[in-house]
Amino acid sequence: MEKKPSRPFLLLGDIVQDFSRVDRSGFQIVECRRREAYGCGPIGDAVVRGLELFVRLGRDEYQYCYPNLCIHASDDVFARVGLEMNRAKGKDSVIFLRLSARIYTVGGNVMVIRVSFISTSTPDDVRSYYLVYDSAAALMFLLPGHPPACRTICTQLPLMVGIGQDKYLLVLLSEMSGAIPVLSLWSPGVRRDYSRCPWDVKSRARFNVEPFKAEAMFVFKGNAVWGDLAKGIRYCDREHLIRDKGPVGFNHILLPMECRIRDDLVDQYEHSLRVHRGMGCVGDSIWFVIIQPNLTCPGDTVVKVWTLDHLLSEDKWNPHREFKMRELLQAEGLTQLSHL
Repeated sequence: MEKKPSRPFLLLGDIVQDFSRVDRSGFQIVECRRREAYGCGPIGDAVVRGLELFVRLGRDEYQYCYPNLCIHASDDVFARVGLEMNRAKGKDSVIFLRLSARIYTVGGNVMVIRVSFISTSTPDDVRSYYLVYDSAAALMFLLPGHPPACRTICTQLPLMVGIGQDKYLLVLLSEMSGAIPVLSLWSPGVRRDYSRCPWDVKSRARFNVEPFKAEAMFVFKGNAVWGDLAKGIRYCDREHLIRDKGPVGFNHILLPMECRIRDDLVDQYEHSLRVHRGMGCVGDSIWFVIIQPNLTCPGDTVVKVWTLDHLLSEDKWNPHREFKMRELLQAEGLTQLSHL
C-alpha cells in the first residue's frame, strides 16, 4: 500500500477559539506543570488556574486537517473577572462576559496569547491579560494586559528577545504620563507579587517618525526590530535594550518609495496591509513581501519580494524576486493545493 506523504507544513491560525463553542472531538489538553500570575491583582492566581489550552493536530493522512488551538475558562474565572470589572466601575449588577483570544507572539518554545473578557452588553468594557505558555517547561504565566503605569503605543504585540539559554524578555513600546517615551519589559525571573506591576520600565529615545504602527516584530543580527507595513522599520541594539541603563536609541529605515503609503491613506488600506503584506527575518536578510491580487485570474496575482541585508541608516531595500502565484502553487509540496 502506498504511504501517503506527510503534510508539507503545519499552519496554525492566530485566532484561539473558545473551547466551549467548538466540536471537541480530537482535541487534547495542553500539558501545564506550573502556573503563575504576575501583577494581576488578588484574582490572578485563580484566573491562571482556571484557564486551559486545548490543541487538535490531526494525523498526517488528513492532508487538509490543520492544527487548531482553543482556550477554556472555568465558570469561576468568568465570575471573578466579572465581579472585579463591576467593582472597578462601582456597579453591583451581574455582568455577562464572552471570551476572546489571539496568538500575539511565538518564539522558540514560547507563545504569547492575548486573552480578553468582553462584556456582552458593553463591548468597550474589557479586561485583558497576556497568557504566556512555555511548551518546553510546560509553564503558564499570566500578566496584566496593560502595564498599569504606561500606555502601550504602536502595537499591543510584545516583541520576544532571547537573553540566554531558555531565557527571554518581552518588550512593549510604551509611554508614561506626559508622553514620556519608555519600554515596558518583563522576564519570568522577576519577583512574583500579585500587587506589584511586573513590567519594568526603561527610558528610550523619542521616535522621529510618527505615527508608526508595528505589525511585525523580530530580532535580526543583534537588533530588536519593529516593522510598519506602510512605512518601514524601527530598530535598536539588542544589547542596549538588555543591559544599558541609559535611554535606548532607535534608528529607522523607510520602505521602498513605491511601497510607502501616506499617513492620510493608511486607514483606508488597513485591511489590505494585513492581508497582502508581510515582513520577517529569513536567513541573513529581512524580507518584505507584497501581494498584488488579480481578482479576474488569481493565478496572475503578483508577489514581489524585497530584502534588507544590513541595518544601517543609509541602507536600502533591494528587489529580490517577482513572480506570479501560479508559479508558487506549482512548487514541490504545494501541487496538491493548486486547485484552491
